Amino acid sequence: MSSIWQVATETDRIDGLDYRGQAFWVEVKRDLNKGEQQRVATSGFKGMVPSVGDGRGARRGEPAAEPSILVDWAAQTFARVLEYLVDWSLADDKGNKLPLEPAARKRESVETLHPEVYDLIEKAITAHVERREIEKKVPSGEPRPRAISA
Repeated sequence: MSSIWQVATETDRIDGLDYRGQAFWVEVKRDLNKGEQQRVATSGFKGMVPSVGDGRGARRGEPAAEPSILVDWAAQTFARVLEYLVDWSLADDKGNKLPLEPAARKRESVETLHPEVYDLIEKAITAHVERREIEKKVPSGEPRPRAISA
């Protein structure tokens, strides 16, 4: 069940993917909810390190150097694939669909993909996310929401 306050669990199927002449499809979530977005956003966080200055030190009244955030972009991208991926047509040599449930099996199935197959899926999901961002934008002819003061 959903409402205007929650993200509906809707999916989109991405057809036309091809690996070595073998066509396949993936089904992805149309949008992520807040919890899923948070898991993706924090999945690549590796820590913070103080910024290295120029050796002269900050002068009085100048702000101190900002620390740097270390991000593992590959881990974050992998987490995004796991969050969006709902179903696919990929099967083993016996015709059994590669499992996507429970979560541990899903992770194992994705981790054991040929890198080129993973890249095709990741690029398809990236294109899907970019397309959804464009669709969500308010058309230029639409009135903008009015500001509400407290």
